Amino acid sequence: PPAPPPPPPAELVGDTGAEAMASIEALAALGDQSTTPVLVRVSQSPMAPQGVRLAAVAALLRLGGAEYEPLLREYLASASPPLRLQAYAALAAVFPDDARLAEPLADPSAPLALRLQALAHLAAHRPEAAIIAAVLAAPDEHPQIRLDASATLARSATSAAVAALAAALAPPLPATEPAPPILRRRCAHSLGAIARRAVPAAEEARVRLSILAADPDQTPEHRHWAAESLLGC
Repeated sequence: PPAPPPPPPAELVGDTGAEAMASIEALAALGDQSTTPVLVRVSQSPMAPQGVRLAAVAALLRLGGAEYEPLLREYLASASPPLRLQAYAALAAVFPDDARLAEPLADPSAPLALRLQALAHLAAHRPEAAIIAAVLAAPDEHPQIRLDASATLARSATSAAVAALAAALAPPLPATEPAPPILRRRCAHSLGAIARRAVPAAEEARVRLSILAADPDQTPEHRHWAAESLLGC
């Protein structure tokens, strides 16, 4: 029978993992395909901590792309938040348009840090994604998610973004809670940011702010925020 593959070098499966991960990063930075057998052994080694094995998978993705993507899947669904964060970053670095990168934002049970990481990724790559407006509109959504979503919509600067921001600023329906003041102010500022840009939705943003600034159903404070956001438009 063929001899089993040699074990991975000891420096890549150290107890603390810090030196091992630094060594793996150095191997990946070389861009040398000849290092992949070593990285594969590390990724499958029961002697290596999970974080080190995942670092090896991330390095393999950088070197070989989709061929090694199946090795990442178990980490994307890990019960360990740090491992999920690390796996998400590895996927985003190599496949920034992968549809799975939006999934944590739509999952209220996902760790908050991972959901914020997903929102930040969408802000950089797909700020017009519909899920961003959806989390802004959800009254039971985490406050930080809604705040970051409102800022992201300012980057997309689309008509849909203007409508979502204006909806968050509208007077609440009977028996419903209004959006928190800090969120309403952020939404007004995001509308102002769109209104000052040279984009097709700028005029719509200015109209929405003008209506809000003159709306008698708004509190004086909210009207002031809308008027303030119109400055410089």
